[in-house]
Amino acid sequence: MSMTTLLTYNQHLALVCGATGNVLLLYIIRTTASLDVKAYSRLLVLHSVVDLLFVFAFTVCSIKIITTERLLFLVVSGVLSDYGTLVGRISILLYTMMVLLEITLIPIDYFYRYMLLCRNQKFTTTKFIYCFIGALGVSIFQNVIGNTCIEFGPTSDNIHYWKMITDKHPFDKLSPFAVYDPESNSKVQYNFITAVCIIVLCYSIVGYCTYQIRKTLLLNERSRVRRESRRISAQITRVMIFQALLPCVVMCAPALMICACFLIGVNVEQAGELISILIHWMPTLKPIATIYIVHPYRRAFLRKLHYSLATETTVVSSNEESSMKNTLSEPNEVYL
Repeated sequence: MSMTTLLTYNQHLALVCGATGNVLLLYIIRTTASLDVKAYSRLLVLHSVVDLLFVFAFTVCSIKIITTERLLFLVVSGVLSDYGTLVGRISILLYTMMVLLEITLIPIDYFYRYMLLCRNQKFTTTKFIYCFIGALGVSIFQNVIGNTCIEFGPTSDNIHYWKMITDKHPFDKLSPFAVYDPESNSKVQYNFITAVCIIVLCYSIVGYCTYQIRKTLLLNERSRVRRESRRISAQITRVMIFQALLPCVVMCAPALMICACFLIGVNVEQAGELISILIHWMPTLKPIATIYIVHPYRRAFLRKLHYSLATETTVVSSNEESSMKNTLSEPNEVYL
């Protein structure tokens, strides 16, 4: 089986699983009435909606990364590859914006818990909208820089780039592409630098909020918190950690490796195909992990499947919760 065929099968399977997983998570969130996860559910809905948009973007187009000794190509394939250079250019910019938006949304989760635990303030709808607009604005800002730093084609001025890779890869000569050429375009480095700065800023916010949340919980180690609430708090923390680490493993680390090798002149041809495979599965892994980790969602999912395990789990949890009512809780465990 050729690599092109494998990538096509991987893309189709990931699309079906991603759409199914996110729609299922949205349905479970809508039908689950647990107050312990009610406040955080808005953020989960936001992540699921963005993941569905990601899945839709994968449906209409796919971006393949190809490197040579001194050039890096982003080639548009799929439905939108037949509509000319302008549509291809828009597709590449929207695709990269969606990838960056997945990262810029992560600090919102931690800011929500920081406001709730450290500031004792509600995360209102207004704050939620402002945070989303800020994350979207940062992604658009990076896109504007990319639009001025990247050379798009094919045009009569850069068709010579295309001839360098058509011998190795079975692309149509009219397929839209973007090319990074540091030798002829000195602005390319600015695009990489701003992207790295945005990623570092996002994870710096995550680190600061994590430190403050942990510090607050250490100062309030004993509190009248129900055991079930503490459990769900820990489960939400695990989901947040997973959502923060997944883009690092799937996108940031491989992309930084490719960019670093590209800038120093080392060709890593297969790494671009690896990133394509991993990115397609990211919208699938997030809802599956959320449903599995957060117990109210997992119980709701199992009840829909009519498993006896769901009923047993619900009974045990209800008994534990009843036994904890009107009593002091155990010493509070430290959760983020």
